[in-house]
Formats: sequence, structure tokens, C-alpha cells
Amino acid sequence: MDAETFKRLVIPLQPVMQQLAERLLGDAMLAEDAVQDTVLRLWQQHQETAKVKNLEAYCCTMLKNHCIDLLRQRQPTVSKAQKKNNISLNNKL
Repeated sequence: MDAETFKRLVIPLQPVMQQLAERLLGDAMLAEDAVQDTVLRLWQQHQETAKVKNLEAYCCTMLKNHCIDLLRQRQPTVSKAQKKNNISLNNKL
């Protein structure tokens, strides 16, 4: 797939992708970044992308997976020590 074909096929999908990312992430700016990252990945894989039968579904699936990765990164992690301290505090109350 050449650059012109890519633009013609993928650029019109960006509003749909933006809406999906906003729903998943709850943040318009983060969603915009996620869409841009996904479009870049699609371009980097444009030889494989050319073989896809349903480009909209492919793009949205790739975006959804990227959003899930971003949400996982945002989740605070709780160490075993923090969990133990929390349990100790709850037992004392």
C-alpha cells in the first residue's frame, strides 16, 4: 500500500477511532495520542495492512488493544508490603 492509498483509506477512519479511544480512555487528549500512535503503527505495517479485508475493524481492534495497554500502565500497582500494611490497619480498626 503506498502513502496516497493509505491516506485515502485510513484518514477517514480517524473520527471513528477518536470516538472509540475517548470512550475507552475518558480523556480526549490521551485519545488523540492513542489514535496517532495507532495510525503510525498502521503505517509502519502498511504492507500487512494492505492485505486486510475489513480495514475499519482492523484499525479499531488495534486501537482498542493500544488503549487497554495504556489503561494498564495507568493503574497504580500495590506492593505486597502496602497490601500487608493495609490489612494490618483494617484489622486494628
